[in-house]
Amino acid sequence: MPWSPKRLSDLRGRGRKDADYRRRRMADPALAEAERIRNTGRWRWLRKLKLGRDPLCEDCREHGRIEPASQVHHLEPLVRRPDLAYSMENIRSLCTTCHARREAEERR
Repeated sequence: MPWSPKRLSDLRGRGRKDADYRRRRMADPALAEAERIRNTGRWRWLRKLKLGRDPLCEDCREHGRIEPASQVHHLEPLVRRPDLAYSMENIRSLCTTCHARREAEERR
């Protein structure tokens, strides 16, 4: 028998836990500022420009692999250095796997 969602939130993958998580994140001023920056038109334009200039994952390329980049990563995190948010020297085009790995390293 095929699976069907009981609630719309099951289909979206969002529920009360996500709302609570977002509320806690927004309570931290540094995390709220990082979120604000990520939602600006200026950031979206810079992200699109970076992916256009470097369409392949820069980490994978260093290891001899070819993967398309789908994400842009701040080398100095927005939480610590919001002044570098729009600096091309502070961002890197990455595939989803490399971006997740870098984010996990930063959290440690």
